[in-house]
Amino acid sequence: MPNQNITNFESFINNFDTLDSNSIVSEDLKEQLLDIIPKFFNYEEEGAKLSFDVLVFKDIEVMRKKLSTYLFQEVVTIDNSKLNLKKQIKSLAPFSVNGWSVFISQEGENFVVGIYKDFTSIGSLDISEILKGSYILIKKIDNEILEFSNGLDQLYLHLSIVKKDISYNRVEQINSLVKKITDGISEDENKAQFQKNLHNLFAYSLEKSHGCIVAVQEADKDIDEFFKNGIFFEKPIDLYDEYLNYLKDCSPSNDKVQRHYSITGILSVAINIDGIVMIDSKARLLAYNVFIDNDKTSVDTSVVSGGARKRATHSIIHTKPKGVLGVYFQSHDGESEFKELVDEQ
Repeated sequence: MPNQNITNFESFINNFDTLDSNSIVSEDLKEQLLDIIPKFFNYEEEGAKLSFDVLVFKDIEVMRKKLSTYLFQEVVTIDNSKLNLKKQIKSLAPFSVNGWSVFISQEGENFVVGIYKDFTSIGSLDISEILKGSYILIKKIDNEILEFSNGLDQLYLHLSIVKKDISYNRVEQINSLVKKITDGISEDENKAQFQKNLHNLFAYSLEKSHGCIVAVQEADKDIDEFFKNGIFFEKPIDLYDEYLNYLKDCSPSNDKVQRHYSITGILSVAINIDGIVMIDSKARLLAYNVFIDNDKTSVDTSVVSGGARKRATHSIIHTKPKGVLGVYFQSHDGESEFKELVDEQ
């Protein structure tokens, strides 16, 4: 697990220098990043809020070889002395509407600036496992927190006036979610890697999500009437079985690989559809677009400060529908929580 540190803007520089021990970010670039960082928290173009990552590294050709599942599109090459990061990001940010993020690569006396897209699949290694220390990735966690990571360490920049507990760490939440989703799978030589790959899939999908609720149902138990309305698969999609089929023949040209990518992609799409996604503890996708039946609960959600997803999650947690082992919640603004329910039933 990467080391984590929380900092405010006043002490950010010293902490950032420690994180960037390999000097990926030049002094000039660092100065411009500091100038633009506050804008990441509420970046808008023509009234539309935009959310994107910024990936900083050296030598784009090396990155292309190492990150084979990434597509890098160079836009402009600029002399170090002429870099205007605010201007460059302003011109590239609109591409985030279609899932692109911004990269900055130092190439000797020049910077190459452009956009990239991550096509990481459930069968691919995460960037942190491939690069480890040879990059800096800046991600927006919510409206108050930015995460800076290099695969070895994580630095959280917190700009809120009011001190806020950010110990939640979405990585740990996804770990807990994945553990619940795979609790019913027998231990074998493939389970650990499947869990890691499933974590990658969730991390990628949740990062792009406008908000979601994922409920984990105990395998082979009937779904509570509480979840009355939704789209239920006549035959649940068995993600682990699909993964095992994929392992039998990993040739890129094989139909099983294409099927594997397509099937796992269904989960990514389901997460972005309104309502609750339901997965059981044997990693079988049961349903999506599920809405709770308010007639089945007496839980008062008026005490909840937040939107419909947060109120629905509160209702699930306090109603304790039969068979539900845990629930993951993420708001449009990035607030997130995983709540285990198994000990409360």
